[in-house]
Amino acid sequence: VLFHGLPAGRGSCFSVPYEAFLESLPGFILVTTAQGRLVYVSENVDEFLGLSMVDVLQGDTIYDLVERSDVEVVRSSLHTEKDSSTERSFVCSMQTSKSFKLQYGSCCSMLVRGSFQLLPNSIRASSHMCHVFSSRHRPDMSFIQVSDSVSFLLGFSVEELTGHSWYSLVHPEDLALAANSHRSLIQADEGFQVEMVLRLQHSDLSWSWNYIRANRDLECYNIS
Repeated sequence: VLFHGLPAGRGSCFSVPYEAFLESLPGFILVTTAQGRLVYVSENVDEFLGLSMVDVLQGDTIYDLVERSDVEVVRSSLHTEKDSSTERSFVCSMQTSKSFKLQYGSCCSMLVRGSFQLLPNSIRASSHMCHVFSSRHRPDMSFIQVSDSVSFLLGFSVEELTGHSWYSLVHPEDLALAANSHRSLIQADEGFQVEMVLRLQHSDLSWSWNYIRANRDLECYNIS
């Protein structure tokens, strides 16, 4: 079973470790916007599709993951003119890795269940509840400015990051995803955004998964 639209903050309410929860889940978790843009996929996706989390998130939307003949089925199911809280349930064929294709056939039929969750206004307006930092970069992705909250999230001071490359924080396995998104921004018109989930390094050398949203300011030739 594939779930999308996992409520924000719900993970902190689980009494069992995240890894144990995934092991007991008869499927994997996927989070997508109403437009189909991929935001998150759980690490155990490789058990069901033979594709790693990074492989899946290199696609811009869920439609890149779905067999072409089922795209309209998925699109209509994500359409939210009706009650957005209504649970959606449908079956679609998803792309798999080459090794999975050899072992199980061309595609994998998946039952998709989930519902969209709206973030309450009180949480949106409360900055101290949001684990967020913002930054501005030169076209080569070196830091120009970064918010003070980065010290709470990654452990680095503003001074330590200013002038250094954003790529120095990115996990080696996520560099290709980061570079592809960077290239898309450089080549795109103003107003274009990229979204991705990748690992960033902390000052204590640990890693954490982060949701990144980036856009390009053509007037200032900056990326934020």
